[in-house]
Amino acid sequence: MTVAIIGGAIIGEWGEVALVVILFALSEELERFSMDRARNSIRSLMGIAPKEALVRRNEQEIMIHVDDIAVGDIMIVKPGEKIAMDGVVVNGYSAVNQAAITGESVPVGKTVNDEVFAGTLNEEGLLEVKITKLVEDTTISKIIHLVEEAQGERAPAQAFVDKFAKYYTPIIMAIAALVVVVPPLLFGGSWETWIYQGLAVLVVGCPCALVISTPISIVSAIGNAAKKGVLIKGGVYLEEIGALKAIAFDKTGTLTKGVPVVTDFTVLNNEMNDKELLAIITALEYRSQHPLASAIMKKAEEENISYSDVLVEDFSSITGKGIKGIVNGIIYYIGSPKLFREVLTTDLNKDLFLNDRINFLSF
Repeated sequence: MTVAIIGGAIIGEWGEVALVVILFALSEELERFSMDRARNSIRSLMGIAPKEALVRRNEQEIMIHVDDIAVGDIMIVKPGEKIAMDGVVVNGYSAVNQAAITGESVPVGKTVNDEVFAGTLNEEGLLEVKITKLVEDTTISKIIHLVEEAQGERAPAQAFVDKFAKYYTPIIMAIAALVVVVPPLLFGGSWETWIYQGLAVLVVGCPCALVISTPISIVSAIGNAAKKGVLIKGGVYLEEIGALKAIAFDKTGTLTKGVPVVTDFTVLNNEMNDKELLAIITALEYRSQHPLASAIMKKAEEENISYSDVLVEDFSSITGKGIKGIVNGIIYYIGSPKLFREVLTTDLNKDLFLNDRINFLSF
């Protein structure tokens, strides 16, 4: 392209030179735009984890930058906050939304000795976490690094194009030189005419578009996929996707939108109808901070069930297990099977003494 532009200027074809420069500059700008979009996708990944964290040092709680946090520090994560660093829970219980890292649709219960990851969301209780990794070694940092490496990997098509251009470009240069020299020397042609024709061969035969197109496509695809939560290891795997006929997924439930949804429920005691029971459950869950509460409330809204007029008394949250409250003089327990195994063995007799009607609702 440079030789063609210089040659065009020498023979005074300024219009053609300007057109070539504009087209080439446009292609460069499109490449730069694509690369910037890919970089922005990486930056959006980097923004998943907070840049500061509340750390307890010397019996004081201070907010410090993640770069200044050391292994062994105790990080305090309040409900509704994102976890800034990888670590192990040393105190507290909560449900942590790990969709950004693992893709799991349902928040995972975390208690003492459980591992937590930077970039995940603490949804329920207060956690004290002992830092186990520096910021550059966290799981999310490794994911970002893998995506950046993937963008630099050469796909088979890209490797072929680069190899092709390595031999194609000098061949075109040689052909253009022959077009310029042979007719005037052997057949008495006009030098000006054949220099122009040789330059035309250079412009037409330039493989710039071919060389630029493949890496732009790969970088843009990987960057755009990362922005949407799909991590592709490199151009090699991106190309293979195009040849897939079928895909098999495992059963861990990670192929979801990351939001829990109530699909159905079963009433074992027919003393009340489904809508009445769902209204009571929703009224109780409305007072809860559990991640599944929003799914239950959404289900009630879809069914047009009113729960705001349900009077709930003595509501209490049983950390890590469920909730409890009284509606119309009846004690309701809502929780996981763990609630009934561990809590009701101690609370059941007391509650039966106070009220002979108890409902147990498990999810």
